Amino acid sequence: MKTTLYLEAPADLSIGTVRISNESGTLREWTATPDDRVFESDEIRPGSYLVEISPAGVAAQSVIFDVEEGKTNTVTLPHFSALSSMGSNTAFLSARSEIHAKFDRQQTVFFGIEPSAIVTLPVTTRAEKLATDDADIKERKLSVGLSQENSGKRESFGPFRGHSHAELAGSRLEISLFDDEASSAWDASRVRISIAIEQSRVERALVPLYRGGTTISIMPSALSSADVSLEIVPADPMLRALVRALHAGVSEEAQVIRDKIMPKLRPLSNDGPFEGDPWSAILVGLLSARFPDTFGDANYDWIVNLADRAIFAFDAQVVAAHYAITQASAAGQEKAVKTAVQRLAKAQAAGSPYYAYADELFAELISGLNELRIAEKISDPEIAKTVHRMFSRYQRELLLQKKSGATFVWFRRDQEALRNGLLVPDRKSSGLLRRPDTSIIFEGRIASGRVSLGNGQGRQKSSRRRQLVGDLAFSPPSGDRSFEDCPALSRQPGPRNDPNKGRFGGQAAMAGFSVTATFARTDDEDWTKINLVVEADQNIDIALGDSVWFFLHPTFSPAQLKVLFRGRRAVLSTEAYGGFTVGVWIPKYKAELELNLAELSLAPSIIRDR
Repeated sequence: MKTTLYLEAPADLSIGTVRISNESGTLREWTATPDDRVFESDEIRPGSYLVEISPAGVAAQSVIFDVEEGKTNTVTLPHFSALSSMGSNTAFLSARSEIHAKFDRQQTVFFGIEPSAIVTLPVTTRAEKLATDDADIKERKLSVGLSQENSGKRESFGPFRGHSHAELAGSRLEISLFDDEASSAWDASRVRISIAIEQSRVERALVPLYRGGTTISIMPSALSSADVSLEIVPADPMLRALVRALHAGVSEEAQVIRDKIMPKLRPLSNDGPFEGDPWSAILVGLLSARFPDTFGDANYDWIVNLADRAIFAFDAQVVAAHYAITQASAAGQEKAVKTAVQRLAKAQAAGSPYYAYADELFAELISGLNELRIAEKISDPEIAKTVHRMFSRYQRELLLQKKSGATFVWFRRDQEALRNGLLVPDRKSSGLLRRPDTSIIFEGRIASGRVSLGNGQGRQKSSRRRQLVGDLAFSPPSGDRSFEDCPALSRQPGPRNDPNKGRFGGQAAMAGFSVTATFARTDDEDWTKINLVVEADQNIDIALGDSVWFFLHPTFSPAQLKVLFRGRRAVLSTEAYGGFTVGVWIPKYKAELELNLAELSLAPSIIRDR
């Protein structure tokens, strides 16, 4: 019989390099897209193979798998987001046992990989140490919120009017947004994310509401509890390819975008950008500016149409300013300068950029125009004065800005320093956000390399926990089928102060799964740390990317959180100063679990008696 291989790269891969190799060398390497993820061979040697997936601007992940002789070998790789959540850059696919895994580790020599750098999935042991047990790592309060601009009121924000859900994927907090206004986003108000880190800062970014949903990833720094990285990308892999290429793409990937992806997105028309969301069109404009040799000269009328329609977007105005300068004739330079300055003034009036590259373009343009002003090559004194004013503002605000991947980020100002004439970030943040004008998506604590869920009250000693003040509007939307199918949601809630009690079947173990809790002290005697662990029996086939929903007391933000399995365990850590019932839903196995923390004999008195 022939030995064949059918390999499918991760379904959520947007654009990036895929390389398949064995001990003889590389079999194939190509720039993959959502529609070009498959490798097939009818004549392939048996043995161990390595597939490396390298999306643009993202750390590469590798998977080692075996090809068995005389068989049709079908290999479907897990989602890239699941691979990247496992804490290792290399994993074995479907290791059947620890013995098999150890044998495979000895075969990594010819791939040039250190065995210690590899994680074998789904093998784990009961002795696995919880990362949350490290008490010597400094923690800070962390809050994440979304605000939406009030209609007709510039820079006036209120709660986000869409839907979201959150999940913990390894050390990464991932928030998915679903917005009913995305189909009419040309006229929708702006959305802003705020991230507050105690005694560090409040950082903010504008969030594009992409057609098909938006994914926000927040990754704590491995070196400090005072820093995070932020990534905002489309849920649609086709659209995400545009963001990846803009941030970290090379000319080869830009060509793939032009030839294989843009014809399917159809962001352009003769009359202007009218299909889809505005950010898709803005991304095309920015890519055309970054890769002019690949995309050629953009249609200037289309660019003007985009800027006039997306008047709210800094980025669209900057693209129009860029093309006003680059496409001007020698005789039309003076008019081009005036047009570019007017567009840049509209950009500053619009507020902050969505994309970091738009800020880079702005910096290049305003710096060049300021050089012309200094050289007295701008004849109109009003235009020269405007250039000087914009350039001065740009320089003054540099301390309040940073780039996080493709996203432009700015810091909240220190109002006390501002009164003294200093424009610097506010480093005295409490780590909490204001609820009246912000929908709280997540409140917890951050330490080096990890995020844990908090109680939503910042360890304040009050009776608020019993008042059900959580942001219940941010329960996952009906579009998330894994949440909607939970039978508990069709049952009546339990008591008002403990609504999960009796709603999830009342059993802590069933169908091969169990939920347990351990407790640890905090630096406040009135609070305890809780480690919630859902564990699968050995006969349960847990695959990479399988998840658990934890349902907590409604005072938590979020009150429902999805956590990925790591091996046979899904772990959620949080803090509390009163007892409540935890509900668990495991979508793939249709299993419900329930654990009343107040009834556990090992629970501290602040859990059992409050």
